[in-house]
Order: sequence, then structure tokens, then C-alpha cells
Amino acid sequence: MIDFDAQGEIVGIEMVGQQEFSIRELIKQIPVEASDAVLNNARYVAADLQAA
Repeated sequence: MIDFDAQGEIVGIEMVGQQEFSIRELIKQIPVEASDAVLNNARYVAADLQAA
């Protein structure tokens, strides 16, 4: 699942079942483009670490 803001920019990507991945490799699998600046600031946050 991909989450977008009001301007249509990606603000989140949700995945299930991945054990290991690279943000850059993940982006290659979906129909969006991301600049190096965006990818350099991207980070992984595990769902189990998020407040409900």
C-alpha cells in the first residue's frame, strides 16, 4: 500500500511479509518516481514500533 499526501506526494509505503529489503529496490517495483533527495531521507519504521 502506498500513502499519498494532499499534493499527491508519497508519505508512506506499507508492506507485509518482507524479511529484508532496500528502499531503492522497493521503489523500482511500484509505478512511482522518487528523487535521490527523497530516497536519501527515506527510513524504515517497523509497524510494531508504532503507537496504536
